[in-house]
Amino acid sequence: MISSRFLDPAITLTRTDADDVEFVLSENGTRTWGEYAIAVNNWKKAFAAAGVSSAALFFTDLFDLSSCLFGAWAAGVRAILPADTTQAVCRQLNTLAEAAAGDFPNDLTIRRIKPFCEAEPCRDALDSSGSLVSLFTSGSTGEPALITKRLRQLFCEVPAIEVRRPDAKDIELPQDTVIFSTVPPQHIYGLLFSILWPAASLRPIWHQRILYPEELVARMARTQHCLWIASPAHLKRLPEDLDWACLKNILRVIYTSGGPLSDDALRRTIALTGLSPIEIFGSSESGGIAWRTRALAQDGSIINEAFRALPGIEWKMENSLLVIKSEQLSSNGWESTSDRIAVNSDGSFTLLGRADRIVKIEEKRISLTAVEKALLGTELIANCRAFVRPGSGKLAVAAVPTHLAVETIRRKGKAALARQLREALLRVIERICLPRHWRFVWELPENSLGKLTTQALEALFDPRAVQAVVAERSEQSAELLVTVPGNSPFFTGHFPEFKLLPGVVQVSWAESLARRLFDIDGCLKEIKNLKFMRPISPESTLVLKLCCAPKGISFAYEDVSGETFAKGTLIFAGALK
Repeated sequence: MISSRFLDPAITLTRTDADDVEFVLSENGTRTWGEYAIAVNNWKKAFAAAGVSSAALFFTDLFDLSSCLFGAWAAGVRAILPADTTQAVCRQLNTLAEAAAGDFPNDLTIRRIKPFCEAEPCRDALDSSGSLVSLFTSGSTGEPALITKRLRQLFCEVPAIEVRRPDAKDIELPQDTVIFSTVPPQHIYGLLFSILWPAASLRPIWHQRILYPEELVARMARTQHCLWIASPAHLKRLPEDLDWACLKNILRVIYTSGGPLSDDALRRTIALTGLSPIEIFGSSESGGIAWRTRALAQDGSIINEAFRALPGIEWKMENSLLVIKSEQLSSNGWESTSDRIAVNSDGSFTLLGRADRIVKIEEKRISLTAVEKALLGTELIANCRAFVRPGSGKLAVAAVPTHLAVETIRRKGKAALARQLREALLRVIERICLPRHWRFVWELPENSLGKLTTQALEALFDPRAVQAVVAERSEQSAELLVTVPGNSPFFTGHFPEFKLLPGVVQVSWAESLARRLFDIDGCLKEIKNLKFMRPISPESTLVLKLCCAPKGISFAYEDVSGETFAKGTLIFAGALK
C-alpha cells in the first residue's frame, strides 16, 4: 500500500499543502518542505541564468544535494553525479560537464554555479522524458563507466520502495519514520533511497550520510521511528559494544544493496539489531531487479535465499542467465544480464554467480568463483578475490589470511604461503593457469557499498604500496607482518652493491599503516627518537609494532627473532581519535 502523501517524483514539487512539514533534520534543527521548495527554485534560476546544459553536482548535505538536483532538472540541466572528488575524477568532469555546483576542490576548473537568494518556491512538474541524470558505475568488473538515464527510468523505481511486502516480515512505516543513510547519495542506490524516496513520500531524513556506527545508533535512539539505508560494507563491521538494544521498536527496517551481503554479516546484523535486512539486487544499468529477506533456522542455517522480482519487473531465464524487461531499462525490450540463476517453482529465482567471472587464462576457461571457493576451502584464507590483471592477462589473487596463514608468513615468508595455496588450487585449475600474483592484506579494499573494484584491487599490486597483514591488534596497539619484496623500486640505486630499504620509506610505511589502523586525521608534525639500527634487505619479513603514545604512535621494525631494525615515535598534529 502506498502512503497517502506519496507522489510521483515528477510532480512532487507541485505540493502546495505541505510547506510546514519537517523534511530534513540536522543538529541545528529542521528544514521544512516549504524551505526546500524555495531552495529548489533558487537553484533552478541559477542554472537557467547560467545557460548550461550539464553540471556536475557533489554535496555532503542531502538538503543541498536534493534541492540542487531538482533545481537542475527543473531547469532542464543534466546532472552528473561523480562518486567522489579525487583529482582523477575532477579531470574527467572538466571535459564531461559545462559547470559544477557543490563541494568540489580546486582541481575542478569548470564554471561554478551558486544559487540565487529569493523567497519564491518552485512548483514545477518535471519533464521525466529528459535524459537528465548521469552516474558512474561501480567499476567492479572493470573501469567505471558513465551512464545516462531518463528521469522516468529513475522515477518508476521509487513507488516500489514505498510498497510494503508482507512476506518480507517488515511492518508498516509511520509517516514520521526518519530515514538514516550510511551510503553515498551519488550512487543509484543512495540516490533512489535517500534523495528521491524521501521527496516523493515526504518522509523526514537526516541531513547527511553517517559514517560511524556510534553516531548512527545515538542519532537513531533520539527518534520515535527510523529506518536505515545500509550497505554490506557497514553491516559486516557492526561493533558489538554499542547499545543496540535501545533501538528495539525504534529501528523498523534495514535496507541493503550495492553488493552481496555475506552470511556472516547477515548473522551479525540479526544478532545485534534483531532485524534481517531487506536485500535489494540490481545494478546501475538495470536499476533494482529483485529483493529478499533471509532468516535463520533454529540450527543457525540461513533460509529464504531466493529473490523475488520487484514490482514492474518482468524476468525469465535464457541460457542460464537472468533476462529482464522493465521501464527502468534504456530499451523497451528484454535485456540479458550477466547473472546466472536457477528458477524456483514458487516464481522466485536463486543467484548462482556472474557469468562474466569466467575468464580465459592460457586459452583455458577459468571460473574465478571456483578459484575463490577453493581458497576459502583451505584453513588459510578468510576472504579473497581473484581477478585478471589489466594488460597482463595473468591471474592475480588478493587475500585475507587466517591466523594460521599469518603464522606461516611469520615463520616462512609470503612466498611459502603462496606455494601452499597454489598447490591447493591444482584441484580446480591446471598448473599453467595458477595465479602469478599474490597480495596478502588484512582487509579487501571495499568501497562504501561493499564492492571490490578492479581499480582498487589493482592498486594493491602497485610495487610502491606497502604489503602488510595484521598479526595482533587492540585499541592501543598493533603488530603487523610487513613483506619487503625484492623487486621493490625503493631498492633501485640505494645502493647498487648493497641494496637496503631507505629510512624515509620505513617511516612512510609506518605512518601509512598507523593512519589506517588508528583512524588518524592530523598531519605528521615531527618524528622523535628516530633510530636506524640495522639495514633492511630485499625479501625480508618484518614485524612492525605500533603503539599509541601521547599525540602520536611509536613504531619499531623487528625481525621474527625480536632484533630491532629501526624505531621512533610519530607525532601528529592534534589528539588521536
